[in-house]
Amino acid sequence: MDNVWDISGTHLLVTGKDCTRFLHGLCTADLNALSTGQHAVASFLNAKGRVRGVADVLVQEEGLLLLLEPCLVEKTQSFLNKHAILDDVTIEKKEVEAHHVWVTSVDVWNPPLLGKRQSTNSHERIRVEGGRPKYGIDVSEDNFPFESTLGQFVDYKKGCYIGQEPVSRVHFKGQPSKQLRKLTFEGDAPPAPEKISHEARSNAGTMTSSFGNVAMGYIHRSVDNDGDTVTVAGQTAVISNF
Repeated sequence: MDNVWDISGTHLLVTGKDCTRFLHGLCTADLNALSTGQHAVASFLNAKGRVRGVADVLVQEEGLLLLLEPCLVEKTQSFLNKHAILDDVTIEKKEVEAHHVWVTSVDVWNPPLLGKRQSTNSHERIRVEGGRPKYGIDVSEDNFPFESTLGQFVDYKKGCYIGQEPVSRVHFKGQPSKQLRKLTFEGDAPPAPEKISHEARSNAGTMTSSFGNVAMGYIHRSVDNDGDTVTVAGQTAVISNF
């Protein structure tokens, strides 16, 4: 069964001879390694290394198409315009028909497809099971990318970009204080957001999204162990990787 999330609407198109170099220097992905038709998941960070935005980047012949959640379109355009000083780039809004198709939870990071399709109610469950965070709900400027599943898309070998130093410092020398994890309940999960408790730590984290009997939430590293149980609104859940 196809689980469809239609994301048609206003997105951003970045064009100009410097568009790839420009965006490469502002995000966590190695955009220089991509060719036409390829895709990357890119996070834009603030100077402290926190996530200020996330985009599916599609490389097209005319430029780079940034597929963004609606809450991020204005914010990302403003951020990009602020840094486009001497670069030959144009950042413009573009109406785009696009959608995600997920058969199972392992598909949630697949490239989006162009064209409009009707969303299915089941897409939200697959999103939560696969650990794909929604901006403003599961990830925000309170979070480093490596605290969430966005960490897998940080290229630690690329050159400088905004927020690189604090992110690299923790990656190579430290350990995140919390991690976004999957929570599985025996029955339906309580509505999010909700506090997470552990027998060894009353304030063990925060559940951010839930659907059916699955949820995602940030767990403090002191109690973050696969198979451990936590309590959320009086209900028991098991911690696991996505």
